[in-house]
Amino acid sequence: MKKIYLIALAFITIASHLNAQVIFNETFETYDLGDMLNQNTELWGVWSGNNNAAEDIDISDAYANSGTKSGFIGPGQGPQDVLLNLGNKTTGVYQLTFQMFIPTGKTAYFNIQGMLSASGGAGNGGNGIFNSTNLVFNNTQNPAGGPGIGGAYPGINTGDANYVWDYPEAAWFPIVITFYPDSSQWQMSVNNVEIPRQNMDEDMVVGGIDFFAIDANNEYYIDDLVFTEGDLTDVKNQEAKVLSVYPNPVVNELFIQTEEEVNEIVVYDILGQLIMRKQVNIISPSINLSDLRSGTYLLRIVVGDKTKAIKITK
Repeated sequence: MKKIYLIALAFITIASHLNAQVIFNETFETYDLGDMLNQNTELWGVWSGNNNAAEDIDISDAYANSGTKSGFIGPGQGPQDVLLNLGNKTTGVYQLTFQMFIPTGKTAYFNIQGMLSASGGAGNGGNGIFNSTNLVFNNTQNPAGGPGIGGAYPGINTGDANYVWDYPEAAWFPIVITFYPDSSQWQMSVNNVEIPRQNMDEDMVVGGIDFFAIDANNEYYIDDLVFTEGDLTDVKNQEAKVLSVYPNPVVNELFIQTEEEVNEIVVYDILGQLIMRKQVNIISPSINLSDLRSGTYLLRIVVGDKTKAIKITK
């Protein structure tokens, strides 16, 4: 448990350089296995607003992106209907990052909710406020769906998806959702591939995420959730001049184009854990990241007494 707190503190330190503040991070490691129930009612609720074993998220040790535990949703259809409370934010920029694991052939579903009720349940009298369409991975109820294919479906079992994405089966992959309530918009990336920015459908509030067991084939796990105020890509502090960093997403070699000599390159994971530190002392260096697993990382480039912080994905 001490290690988890130290990682969280490290990420908060990094985020301060990125003009972002960590609101929470969630690794599931401190919870008892089984039903969440009332182990963390500030963060985890259910659609009905009254925490119960049928609807709440389960703590599992079947799969984990880090540590030994993760959150489990499914199988359905319902009544497992979990709400992650994002605090009903109405102004600013916010970013939610989490890791997702969908076993081979299984289905996953979530949607973005607007204003949650005072109990942490669904808003609009319990009918929900849907700021996204149905975000489905392997939609077996729709002919347009299939293993390794995700999509935003206005109707789960009818019609084509508004937009689609690919994802790896039986492997952890990152989801990043950035919210812009002032302009009533949000943007998501799946496995490091961005989907075009979308409009919030019903209100201008960052209320929560609805993780729902959509059908009997539904089975997925989530882990390492981080929610920040401020877009991690929006760096406004005094920083080193870096002309470009490419390719991003990176596969093996990452190239950094600069006009000045770079002294040091440091890589952290999204939880703030130091992954790599390299002294370079040359102009326009490169760094080999082939050993890193897929995910989101924070790159710190040091030039003299200035630092440039950049979010990269692999």
